[in-house]
Amino acid sequence: PHTVVFSFTITNTDTTANHNLKFVTPNPLIMFSRARLHLNSTLCEDIAMFGRWVNLMDHLLPYRKRLARYGTSGLGTATPNDPNAAAAPIAPGKTRKVTVKLPLGIFEQHLWLPLKHCPITLELELNPTVEAYLDTSANGSTTFTISDCRILADVCMPDGALENKMSEHLLQGCPVRISFVSRTNIMNNISPAGTDGAVSGQVRRALQPH
Repeated sequence: PHTVVFSFTITNTDTTANHNLKFVTPNPLIMFSRARLHLNSTLCEDIAMFGRWVNLMDHLLPYRKRLARYGTSGLGTATPNDPNAAAAPIAPGKTRKVTVKLPLGIFEQHLWLPLKHCPITLELELNPTVEAYLDTSANGSTTFTISDCRILADVCMPDGALENKMSEHLLQGCPVRISFVSRTNIMNNISPAGTDGAVSGQVRRALQPH
């Protein structure tokens, strides 16, 4: 699972001179407002406000790690060696190939995934508000296309004996337990509770007994 990356091509469809496509950060995942992952027919992860959460997690990373991540994303930074800078702009009519790791719990745990028995379906919902991830000032482009979407990963093929053991295990009704850590987002509208400046917010936690 640690080898899984998401790759796609972004094309700036605005052909007007100087109308560059400018992402506010070099992480292309900020384009997506929601991520859902199914194993077979079971919904395992559903992260709302996905792009906002990814951007927040990026800013909590060490300086060098952020530079390394942005350097391999394909967008790059507009200012070298500055992870806080916007992404390098995409010129009118030009394309950019991007590759990024998916920060989903199922891809961050150490167990191999038996894809024959639990195929993965990944859904990424594009944020309809382009201002959330594009710099639209100074004639910034707001039109683009996404194409050639791929999931890239290392895949190992088990031999027949191991595959038969796995099938027999499942046919007997035995589970395949895969533990992983997922995330959830909560948005609160915070307003002052009094003249002393105190604020109140809601916090929810889901607990599952073992």
